[in-house]
Amino acid sequence: MTITKPCIFVHQGCIGLYFGDSLHWISFNWQTNAYVILAYNLLDSKFYHLNIPGKVELEKYTLCCLRNIRDCLTFCTVMRDENWDYMVDIWEMKEYGVHTSWTKLTSMQVSNKFPGYMLPACSSDDSIIFVNNETGVLATWNARDETLEYRNFDHVV
Repeated sequence: MTITKPCIFVHQGCIGLYFGDSLHWISFNWQTNAYVILAYNLLDSKFYHLNIPGKVELEKYTLCCLRNIRDCLTFCTVMRDENWDYMVDIWEMKEYGVHTSWTKLTSMQVSNKFPGYMLPACSSDDSIIFVNNETGVLATWNARDETLEYRNFDHVV
C-alpha cells in the first residue's frame, strides 16, 4: 500500500533499518489503530507500510526492533517474565512484502544474570550473533540444534 500522507508515528526508540532499497520503522497508524512497519523507498521516494507478524501484540513486549537476519526482514521482540528472565522472539518475513510469509524463526529464553538485553546483531545461514553492549556479553545461537553459547568480550572505547 502506497501512502501519500503518513498518519503514523514511529514506535518509541525504534531505529530505522535499511533493507531492500527502503528505510523501515516500527510505527503506529492512528487511522487504522494498528502497529505497522512504515517503509520509505529511496528509489521512488514513496512511503508504504508492511504488516507486523499477525500473532504479535506489541503492547505485551518490553522492546522490539527490526533487523536483517539471513537476508530477510526480521521483527524481534523482547518480553520479561515473572523472574525477570526474558524471551526473545524473532519473526522472519521470508518473502518481502507478503504478510503471510512471516514465520517465527526462534523463541529463546535468556537468563536475567545479564542487565540489558541480548539483541541480534548479524547472522549466517546457521547461526545468529547476539550482543549485549551493556555487559560485554556476546552469544551465538545455533539454528541446527537451537543452542545459545555465551562469550565475554571487552568493551571498545
